[in-house]
Amino acid sequence: MHTVTPNRRPDTHRTAWKPLALACVFTLPCSPAFAAGPYAYIPSTTEHTVSVVDLSDTAATPGTITVTGTANTTLFYSAAVSRRDGMLYVADQGNETVFQINASTGATLHAYLVGSNPRGIAVDPSGKHVYVANLASSGMSIIDTAMNTVTDVDFSSLSGTRLASPSGLALNLTGTRAYVTDTSVNHRLCRINLVSPPARVADGDCVVVGEEDNDSANPVSVAVSPNGTRAYVANRSEGSVTVVNTAAMTVVRNAALGQSTLNGIAIAPSGKRAYVGNAFGSIVVLDLTRIEDVTQNPIVDVIEDDAIDAVQGVAVSPDGTRLLAVDNSNNQ
Repeated sequence: MHTVTPNRRPDTHRTAWKPLALACVFTLPCSPAFAAGPYAYIPSTTEHTVSVVDLSDTAATPGTITVTGTANTTLFYSAAVSRRDGMLYVADQGNETVFQINASTGATLHAYLVGSNPRGIAVDPSGKHVYVANLASSGMSIIDTAMNTVTDVDFSSLSGTRLASPSGLALNLTGTRAYVTDTSVNHRLCRINLVSPPARVADGDCVVVGEEDNDSANPVSVAVSPNGTRAYVANRSEGSVTVVNTAAMTVVRNAALGQSTLNGIAIAPSGKRAYVGNAFGSIVVLDLTRIEDVTQNPIVDVIEDDAIDAVQGVAVSPDGTRLLAVDNSNNQ
């Protein structure tokens, strides 16, 4: 994983970034270094582990959490952490499971069976509910962490030429709405009321993202603005970001980035910048104060570094001072 300081210069393009060095190994649950934080958690796609990066000490090599109770087919896809109680949740595609882990001790506490091929995952502010998008079973699972139960929201009744394939998932800050991307040829973003979750998602709660006639838009990830009024969808194959008005569920703009194979989108706490990674190793920086004006180019910077080969995901630290990029080609 690379850590960089977001550039604040509004008119520069193609800035080279020097990743911060990582050294010194420690392993959960023994290390006392986990008293500081905050941390970034990166699940492995090939091993039963989650790497832990201490953002207060970027001179340290990531620690390791070993997830127990997994099968040999483990294929971790995503992770989310509860800011309320420090519980870590990891989606395992290979076993159709979400693991609950005590992030402080590294102990695996519970394994929840969810739908097929779980992808995007999020925890509500209370820490009482975890939401996961199930790509292959056309649904979203809701985990009640107090009752240890799982219920499902069905996407299969949506109209379209193919079954919906839920993938990216994000919540608004209050945890009252979930936004889920459909990566099928129907290329939609759907809104779910989490105050009273429906048994089935209705067509009226979804909107087509990407170009209307582009069945291969492939909206893989989504992020929600801090005020909850906008959702930003990264369309992987089309190479665009769609801005959605979350109240009306209408498209405000579909902005082409000039790059394809997009992987992940993150929004700064200020709500003024978005960062979009791609498989070619660069990160596009968008000015969200002007992205809705079709006469303006929202791209204000492109972060590139020879050490970064393929960005798999991006995130911004809670204080907005660090941009985090996972490079799955180089395992860093």
